[in-house]
Amino acid sequence: MKRTMLTSIVTLMLLSMFAGTAFAKSDIDGHQFESEMRQLIDSGILKGDGKGNYDPDGNITRAQFAALLVRILDLTASDNPPTFKDVKAGQWYYEEVSAAAEAGLVKGYPSNIFKPDNPITREEIAVMVERVIEMKQIPDGTIERTFLDQSQISDWATSAVQTIVSLDIMRGTTNLKGQLIFAPKNNTTRGEVAAVLVRMLNLIGESNDSSDSQKIVITTTEYGYDFNTVLSMQADNSPKVDGAGYFTASKELVAYFLNPGNFSASDPEFFQFLKLSYTDGFDAKMINNDILPESDGNPLKGTAQYFLNAAEKYNLNPIYLIVHALHETANGTSTLAKGVLVTEVDGDPVEPKIVYNFFGIGAIDPTDLTPDATIKGGAEYAYKKGWFTVEAAINGGAAFISNGYISDGQDTLYKMRWNPDNPTVHQYATHVEWATSQAIRLYNMFSTYDLIDNALLHFEVPEYLNQPTSSPLPDPEDRYVVFEVPDGLIGETKVNLKFRTYPWGTVIETLAKGTSVSILGENGGWYKISVNGKEGWVSGDSEYFTIKNSLVIQLDEGRLNVRSKPNTNATIVGKLENNDIVYGVIDENGQFIMDDTGKWYKIHFKINGTWDFAWIYSEFVK
Repeated sequence: MKRTMLTSIVTLMLLSMFAGTAFAKSDIDGHQFESEMRQLIDSGILKGDGKGNYDPDGNITRAQFAALLVRILDLTASDNPPTFKDVKAGQWYYEEVSAAAEAGLVKGYPSNIFKPDNPITREEIAVMVERVIEMKQIPDGTIERTFLDQSQISDWATSAVQTIVSLDIMRGTTNLKGQLIFAPKNNTTRGEVAAVLVRMLNLIGESNDSSDSQKIVITTTEYGYDFNTVLSMQADNSPKVDGAGYFTASKELVAYFLNPGNFSASDPEFFQFLKLSYTDGFDAKMINNDILPESDGNPLKGTAQYFLNAAEKYNLNPIYLIVHALHETANGTSTLAKGVLVTEVDGDPVEPKIVYNFFGIGAIDPTDLTPDATIKGGAEYAYKKGWFTVEAAINGGAAFISNGYISDGQDTLYKMRWNPDNPTVHQYATHVEWATSQAIRLYNMFSTYDLIDNALLHFEVPEYLNQPTSSPLPDPEDRYVVFEVPDGLIGETKVNLKFRTYPWGTVIETLAKGTSVSILGENGGWYKISVNGKEGWVSGDSEYFTIKNSLVIQLDEGRLNVRSKPNTNATIVGKLENNDIVYGVIDENGQFIMDDTGKWYKIHFKINGTWDFAWIYSEFVK
């Protein structure tokens, strides 16, 4: 049973970006752009070296400028942002450049590179600032200027320069003869950038003066399930740390994303509670130009009208539908998005056709035995549904989501992921961050592009019985379940192998080839180990790591009996197939323990879900 309460109708007001700061002597004192730089420093947008130095005459790089725009617009990257080959996780600007790319502020160069460390030119700044102006729907200005070096402005920047100059955001400079030039290829200093950004901020502020409030309805729905009961159910339902579905999440990580109390109305993740029914008023041209991928060959390029038509037909918010597709396809770059040739379905040959799937429908998490399950499942589902064109796949995906989730009451991202009405049943994804990562994208779309101006947004927040006020986000190394392995498992490195704090985490050290380690647990093909008094994780890839206890079953036919004692009259406690791997018990010298006859191996074997000892006949062991 659930009960819904209207808890508040609130008005969101634009918060001031500036707060007072006391300054010690610095290198901007008396500088031409001191006032503008201090405004940005006050707001936390422009950062120095901590000693009062801001290098006002130093060049600014493309990555630094992208970071400034992201801070100004308060953008946040989702967990699956667009990436460039030369912008990698761990670099200081990774999140900022990713957020800027996701919002359409930066496009990069051919071959999918960004050149983050290149000094930014004046014409590049004009293009990026124009994109912000378009997002905020600020009309062109009235100022006209003619520059002596007009012909030197690149074709791709000409329109942007005209727009920015017309709004008095950029003004040009003079050459040695006092003639007005724009100097499009010149690098830009930090002081000059501060002046440009302050003018842009002032313009945005004026534009928002009459439209910076938005009514929001927030309702709380009480569900008759105890929070800890639901938490245990969800934690036992194979939740995943990663979107690829390899690593099982810990109960503590599930608690963080399951608990609605962790997300306030001011958080981007709050958009996971947005009701996803249809809203009109969106422009296909704007969506194609600013939101959808623009690269040639991307299947989602120019598909805005398909999304708008499907959303209206199936009563879905079109921006949500687009965000969902971008999330599932890594912005249109996944194999299922680009098209898969299907020649058989359910093992039977069919007429070869290329299919598309933009929502991951029918795809399942891969395993060691079925690494292609995601592609195969999604492609065969698409074939059965006749998704042989991009439009058909978008339309079919919208129908699936609407009929299977939205129209059945799972009408928020949170409900689709966690289904508080019937926990663990009919949930869209296994990734614990599935709802929040899409919520961040939704938030960015709505806030960056002002997509719904003065409209009513309805958020529905679930509440469980005995729900904690909040549940902490565990440290990265505590986000992975450590699945039990039998005591006494010994591993050995086959190469120089990185020993990490958690799967793909920080490297603790590199273990030399031939290092023996104690295995403590397992998750997603990685092993938690103990070595040299330290605990951490290593990849269990067979090229890098071996378990010295491993025994491989070799049968020509039938199955091998696992017995409680080393004789054929003992109780059968299980059976093994050809090529199954079991763990033998080894002694302190690293030798396998056998019975007195030397014909039976003592093994670790799960009996009724608990690790115990059992025996197998050695003739069938390789």
